[in-house]
Amino acid sequence: MANSNDELQQRLRQAFREEAMERLQMLADALAMIQQSPVDEAAVIERIFREVHSLKGAARAVSLKQVEQFCQQWESLLSALKHKQLLPTAEHWSLSRKARKVMQQLVEDEDAAVPESVVRLGEAFEVAAQGEPSDEASGSELRDGGVMESASEADAGNATSLTPPDTGPSRHLKVNVQRLDNLLFNVEALQQLKLYALEHAQAARDAAREFQVWRRNRHDVGTAARQLKGRLGEFNESTQSQLQTLLDQLDWSGDFLGQWEFRLGYWAAGSDQFARELVSLADLMRQEMQHTLILPCGVLTEGIPAMVQDIADDSGKEVRLEVTGDDLQVDKRVLDELRSPLQHLIRNAIDHGLEPPQQRQERGKASAGSLKVTFSHEVGDKFELLIQDDGRGMDSAALAQEALERGLVSAEELKTWSEERVYQLVFSSGFSTSAMITDLSGRGLGLAIVQEKVERLGGEIRIESQPGEGTTFLIRLPTTMATYRALLVKVTETVLAVPAQVVVKVLRVPLEELTTMENRLSLSLDGQVLPLWRLAEVLDLPWETSITAETWAQLVVLKVGGNTFALLVDEVLDDQEITIKPLGRQLKRVCNVLGATLLGNGEIVPLLHPQDLFESCRRTQAAPLREASKEDLLTKPRILVAEDSVTSRGLLKTILESVGYEVTTAVDGMEGWNLLKQSEFELLVSDIEMPRMDGFALTQRIRNDLNLRQLPVVLVTALQSPEDRERGLEAGANAYIVKSGFDQSNLLDVIRRLL
Repeated sequence: MANSNDELQQRLRQAFREEAMERLQMLADALAMIQQSPVDEAAVIERIFREVHSLKGAARAVSLKQVEQFCQQWESLLSALKHKQLLPTAEHWSLSRKARKVMQQLVEDEDAAVPESVVRLGEAFEVAAQGEPSDEASGSELRDGGVMESASEADAGNATSLTPPDTGPSRHLKVNVQRLDNLLFNVEALQQLKLYALEHAQAARDAAREFQVWRRNRHDVGTAARQLKGRLGEFNESTQSQLQTLLDQLDWSGDFLGQWEFRLGYWAAGSDQFARELVSLADLMRQEMQHTLILPCGVLTEGIPAMVQDIADDSGKEVRLEVTGDDLQVDKRVLDELRSPLQHLIRNAIDHGLEPPQQRQERGKASAGSLKVTFSHEVGDKFELLIQDDGRGMDSAALAQEALERGLVSAEELKTWSEERVYQLVFSSGFSTSAMITDLSGRGLGLAIVQEKVERLGGEIRIESQPGEGTTFLIRLPTTMATYRALLVKVTETVLAVPAQVVVKVLRVPLEELTTMENRLSLSLDGQVLPLWRLAEVLDLPWETSITAETWAQLVVLKVGGNTFALLVDEVLDDQEITIKPLGRQLKRVCNVLGATLLGNGEIVPLLHPQDLFESCRRTQAAPLREASKEDLLTKPRILVAEDSVTSRGLLKTILESVGYEVTTAVDGMEGWNLLKQSEFELLVSDIEMPRMDGFALTQRIRNDLNLRQLPVVLVTALQSPEDRERGLEAGANAYIVKSGFDQSNLLDVIRRLL
């Protein structure tokens, strides 16, 4: 029984610590705001009184007598202020700020002996409540075990306060953050299952649809079988027996395939129904989770007033903080990731943006610097965060000069840059100038991290500044992370995802529109000359050329941090919703990779990091597109290889590319058929034994298609019986090559004859 009581007491004490740390943070913000002007002093006093009173009651519930007694002494002063028995003075707020730090010390170490300084401070409250001056208020910060608050203490507690969307505004629920994150993980896993279900439902429909070809041919086969039965008497007894066996097997096969047609149709319908229901459930869960995760931006600014006051006190500056729009509702995941960038920008604004009071007065400004944090809703699902100060501002000329000296930009390029583009240089890792060391120190590596976090959230950040008047950081972000869209592209044999928010447009342009300027590929678009890089070359993937053998090039135009550029890819596949998965602790940071996603077919696809990608492009000395290369591309035949074996597929691709053909590969007959319908090829090299659609069915489907029936087909297979050869030729193949006796010169001779 004793152990049970001890465990209960420990749980109660832990609950008290969590509640106390939250209330102490609220007190820190309130005590910081009381020094702002204008402020509703009565409302702030009421708020402080309520928090201290609640702390006293919570301490009493867990038998923390020293905390309870200290709160009682503090409350005596606050009660006198609340009932206007005393007029608030700077001494009262100095005592209260010290008291908050003392309270934190008592909460963190409940069993420690009460320092003498704490006793003196409690007595000072009682003296102040009588309207008499206190020695403690004018003394230095607490010694003898006193604590100093740091900015990191703003993140106390491990619970989130949620307001359910279907209830009244006064009803709240305390939810452990870890439990909430676990629930979110499961909801995201459900989204992945939705993609799987849709993929498999489509595969089932495709499989059922393929029986339509068999059904169309079944009538002709049945007619021929009946005619043959009527002529059995024309053959000798042995031949009659063989033919009868064949006809019986044919009848059985027809019935057997008919049953499978029914089964596949039934399964396809069931898969489709299952997929629809799972999609509905997953979307509903996502919407409910989205509502659950929506919190006011005020949770992001908790601790900010106290942090501002501490930094101002330490730096000898006066700061007037103004926060507006913090009732805007935003996804908790966005707010969590935005907390560190916001704190960093605010610290820099105070430390290095705002001038000391005397310097401000000499420049004709108010002694107290202005710092504004504004949240506002933008169009659609976007919101805007502004961090504005009225300090020194940035020197664009100094930034430009440093960029020139470091070789980051040429003088000619700089002439075309806007001032906003110049300001973007501060987001370069480690970028600094001598002026920035004085005025903007810490905005080198720190701002690079801020930009990375903002872009990881699918947002953008830009700067507006006027020398001597101040700086504004403007951040645009999605209000929710429930959905994330990406553009899927293919480079060589690799599928990659590009965040959709940085994609300006996708183009298919004639090769003649690609030009070379200063030994670099470029593209003229909408009156601008855009730099152009081969994505395969930027990512160091094996490549010969990233341009197809047609007269067109596939381009993706991106805008990253004010920089617009184009990437040359082999193929643009799709634009779809994805779920982002982290790389794990072993691969916490990989250049050019933001994360990964899992497609519905189970393929793992890297999600590219936009900022890294642009920096990698700048470091790539892309070779120009030679005129001879264009002519080669225009005349180079395109060959499709359909082969499910990775080894055989790679071997065939290497052989064909080594003699100048452009090769596209498919992992089975179904993918091969889809590629044939989407693009033009001069020849098909196909295996026979493949999943989803074998080589015989693929060849027959080609011969039945009005647009493809003239396409040469070469079957390369391990099947070597005469019956298989005959079946291949009957299906319409132009050549049949057996792998066991494979000779690459024979394959190349056959292809040359067919082309």
